[in-house]
Amino acid sequence: MNFHDERFAKHPRFRYFALNSIMRWNALKNGGVFVKKNSSFNNMKKDELREELQNNPSLLKKILFYNSNLRWSRSSWYARGQELLAMIEQLGLPTLFFTLSAADLHWPDLFHYLAPDEDLNSMTETRRRKLIEENPYKVDSFFMQRGEKFITEVLKSKFNVKDMWFRIEYQHRTRLSEVIDLKKDLAELLNRVQRHTKHQAGYRWRKNKKTKKYECRFKFPKELAEETIIKRSEDNDVELVTARNDNLLNKYNAYIIQTWRANIDVSPVLSKRALVNYLAKYISKSETKSEELTELLQIQMDKTDSDTSAKSIIQQIYMKSCCERDIRKFFKLIATLYLENNED
Repeated sequence: MNFHDERFAKHPRFRYFALNSIMRWNALKNGGVFVKKNSSFNNMKKDELREELQNNPSLLKKILFYNSNLRWSRSSWYARGQELLAMIEQLGLPTLFFTLSAADLHWPDLFHYLAPDEDLNSMTETRRRKLIEENPYKVDSFFMQRGEKFITEVLKSKFNVKDMWFRIEYQHRTRLSEVIDLKKDLAELLNRVQRHTKHQAGYRWRKNKKTKKYECRFKFPKELAEETIIKRSEDNDVELVTARNDNLLNKYNAYIIQTWRANIDVSPVLSKRALVNYLAKYISKSETKSEELTELLQIQMDKTDSDTSAKSIIQQIYMKSCCERDIRKFFKLIATLYLENNED
């Protein structure tokens, strides 16, 4: 992906071929390792495997465990979620939860990187969008390195962070802004990136089971409040309600948002139950289109011949669990591999 003329990074199909190949190679490797460490599978055929699974249901957990090493699969995300829950049990309730959005139309240093010879002040939004579309690998690599530096050199230094867990997920883009002075900059930044502007009916709306009316799933507009209080929510969890004079403004921390310069969400963690419920349904969620391994196993067992080896079946279901992804997620995954292999 880092070839000097960028032919691979910009090719419309090579990126998918590369990721698919990496995941399939890893799937074959995982399947081989599983059979090697469980010698009883060496000479086992399909019917014997089916019978063994029926007699020993815990065997399926072993197969699932080895697939958790296949990064970005459903089993992998489940395993990462369990690791996070274990951290909470061992280290206690975390202090803070926050999100950092990738405002790729908002960062001047990104465009200095993408087009160092062009004048940023005269660069149109159309041109900026084209640069982003033509250089997704560079954009995602930039975001990952920016995020890593922000966490290690800003957040850890400012808030004395000792333990943390994070995952990356792309959201929407915002517009460029100019920094003038801190107060004015904060006001402009909040209006540009922090207000809940997409409030019309659509995917953000959900039907209230009690009132039968459609409401914003983020519960906007918020009630105005003169002071910050802690109260019980509708689910009987502890909830922090901050003072606000704008019913469409997302929660923020001035230091974080002015340093990161993009949309954020920040909340203190006040309830273990609420945190665990949130983690279970969001942070450890798998990619879309990734089927359950148990379903894949059954499908593969039905499709293969009776003389197919257990090793082949296990390798095939691991490969089947390699799910589809869009271009943005692809480059994040490839950038992850590149950064991990070039830590020095």
